[in-house]
Amino acid sequence: MSDSPQDDDFDWVSARLDCCEANELVHLRDFVKRNCARRNKSLLTDAPVQIKFIPVKDGKAAFLVETAPVSGVAGRPRIVWFELVDHGIRVRSNPSLKELPMTLAVRLNDDGECRFAVNSEGEYLRWQIARRVLEPLFIELSRT
Repeated sequence: MSDSPQDDDFDWVSARLDCCEANELVHLRDFVKRNCARRNKSLLTDAPVQIKFIPVKDGKAAFLVETAPVSGVAGRPRIVWFELVDHGIRVRSNPSLKELPMTLAVRLNDDGECRFAVNSEGEYLRWQIARRVLEPLFIELSRT
């Protein structure tokens, strides 16, 4: 068996078993955590909100991202949850952001790459999912 998707004897079974929602939620969690830290260390730190990354302590890879208004600034926190569900990874918010809720499925494409589908459509990389979900919290709220 080959590790290269270009080979005729590519080990697609192992690749598909590795390309699952549980594994990808862990990778997405780690990626989003780094994104939150970068956002808070950026030039936007004088923004009226800071971003909190909060792992959910339920034994799963679930996590949430929350806006925290800085002292002296009024406003309700906005929260985005990422959690493993039977049919994929559910992403939801309170209050609802533009594209949420959404369900992410994980698929192995014909190039042997693990990719996300959003509500059963498209083929997205991890950073594209993070941007789609977090940009309103990271950028738009920082301008208010």
